[in-house]
Amino acid sequence: MISSIETTTNTLCYGNCIIFYTTQRNNEFGYGREGAQFGFWLKEENGKLKLSGLEMIP
Repeated sequence: MISSIETTTNTLCYGNCIIFYTTQRNNEFGYGREGAQFGFWLKEENGKLKLSGLEMIP
């Protein structure tokens, strides 16, 4: 018989962060486009990272 159940939680603290993705080649995402930089905004809620915003820098 199991008298207690042990649970574990994520002990890492991610905080809020931004991930930038930079394109390097011309026309990678569309004809005539030079490169661009995309920002993915993440925030921590209850020990999990969630997407909270996107941005594009031409």
